[in-house]
Amino acid sequence: MRHAVLFLSLGLAFAYEHAASAAVVVVDTFTGAKKKEVRDAVIEALEKGDHEVVKTDAARVPAASADEAYVKRATEYRTAAFVDGEVKQQKSGWVVILTVRNGADGRELGEATIKGAKLQKLLKNIEAEAVVRLDPSIEQASAPEKKKKEEAPVVAAAAAKEKEPEPEPEPKEKPREPPPEEHGKKPVPLELWGGMQVFSRSFEYHQDVNGSLHPYHLSLWPALEARLGYYPGAHFTRNMWANIGIVAGIAHSFGASSAIGNREFGTTMQEIVAGARFRIPIAAHEIGVSFTYGNHSFAIDSDHDPNNTAANGSLVNRDYVPDPTYSYLRPGVDTRLQFGRVRLGAGLGLRALLGLGELTSDAWFPHATGMALDMFVSAAFEITPGFYAGAGFDATRYAMDMHTTPADATEPRDVAGGAVDQYLTGRIGVEYRWGETRNGPEGRVSQRERSNGTD
Repeated sequence: MRHAVLFLSLGLAFAYEHAASAAVVVVDTFTGAKKKEVRDAVIEALEKGDHEVVKTDAARVPAASADEAYVKRATEYRTAAFVDGEVKQQKSGWVVILTVRNGADGRELGEATIKGAKLQKLLKNIEAEAVVRLDPSIEQASAPEKKKKEEAPVVAAAAAKEKEPEPEPEPKEKPREPPPEEHGKKPVPLELWGGMQVFSRSFEYHQDVNGSLHPYHLSLWPALEARLGYYPGAHFTRNMWANIGIVAGIAHSFGASSAIGNREFGTTMQEIVAGARFRIPIAAHEIGVSFTYGNHSFAIDSDHDPNNTAANGSLVNRDYVPDPTYSYLRPGVDTRLQFGRVRLGAGLGLRALLGLGELTSDAWFPHATGMALDMFVSAAFEITPGFYAGAGFDATRYAMDMHTTPADATEPRDVAGGAVDQYLTGRIGVEYRWGETRNGPEGRVSQRERSNGTD
């Protein structure tokens, strides 16, 4: 009988000690790639470790909140500890840094790092290691002490409540909770780019019937360029309206000249674009869909050709090379991939030509039509928050069909099947993104520093 009582006492003591070690925990805000899967794995591990996990989203505290916000949530949900997480995908594999905060005062109690070569391995390691790594910090945590009025008899508490003039903390709390789309990184309202480019041009005819048309080639020449993107909704919100913007740009050559025969002729290239762009943020990356109007011109000054002979043998009063002015509508897509302080970009656009300028004059090819494709790749490095140095490469190819008719052979003009006008461009420059915070890990302030008031 005495042995039975002894075993029963030991069992009750063990059960009491085990229950005392368990705590009420909020698995709080996680950031980084695959944050939902990693957070779910931490919740499952803590529950298996007999901790009570508060699952309502209302108990969570937004990232970078002050200590008082944790204390307030802990008071409402009788929470002892909050577990925050930062997930990183590195070359060596996956890493999650787990931080434990004290519900009583919001201070950081400790950190634990769990690694895995792949995501699935990380999730398995969380299941095996999370409780062991986190328990030493969670055991130090405690919920805020109850206020004295909560310990008073029920009647006294009710009387005290009647005297309180403002029973409305909860209505005030709800407006602070932004809708789901309002969480995350604040969108940038203004993007400015300025720099220099060098470009080349190659203009070639196809099926030149009488062989009197002149191809044209320009080696590398410099130009200045500027671009902007403005997203007015980003001043007020973080939802879809923050990502609808106005885009515009201009490029203008300087110092260019064309050698024709034994003479040099002044040469000017200019391109102006304006339109709209919708950006789709995906974590740190971005996909863009744009629709713009553009005007791209290339002019050679006073290059009159006095000896040009048309297909019918008559002289033609025109320049040595036509001066095209391509006006177009361009639907396009682009992407920006952000890896810490390095950003890579690429894009593709279709130019539906509305006009060809001098190419469709009576002296050249009045029935000509055309289409164009352009593409670009770019890379940039963040020097200071929001300020980048970058470089890129563009290629634009115009293809024309002259739609020559039998009647053209009797007119004072040449006869040809088509032409290709190609531009290759390299660029360097700087970009400023107003309102952007540093993307690199060294730009982040640790939660411990925030807790100590060094933020």
